[in-house]
Amino acid sequence: MKNCYIAAGWFNPELLKDLTDIKEVLDELGLTYYSPKDEQGDLTKETAQSIFCEDVDQIENCEFMVVSVKDVGAVWEAGYGFAHLKPIIYYWTSKETLNMMIEKSGQAVATTREELKEYISGIHKNKYFYKSFKGNIH
Repeated sequence: MKNCYIAAGWFNPELLKDLTDIKEVLDELGLTYYSPKDEQGDLTKETAQSIFCEDVDQIENCEFMVVSVKDVGAVWEAGYGFAHLKPIIYYWTSKETLNMMIEKSGQAVATTREELKEYISGIHKNKYFYKSFKGNIH
């Protein structure tokens, strides 16, 4: 079992930067993770179902999740993880207002790489870790 499931897109430079930040922080902390970008083959109509099933299995079996809110697929994965009682840390580097449903479903919302490292360390040590979000929600 991997410590962390990373739910993050990689389809443009902004998404890829978030994914890279998350992976680097997990590496610095010595934690294992499942990143769909690294684990999956090419997405085709023929491979879509098996990729979907593997991702779902990894979410169900991880200790916690780190989710980049900027990707709609990652937000779906977060909802699935929440329904399966997985602790979630959101990574939200945007200055825009964050949706209240996202904020309330996670243990913490990291807005910087430094917060991300602090919060991942916290959730790894204590699955009940919680940190209030300081930004604006709607």
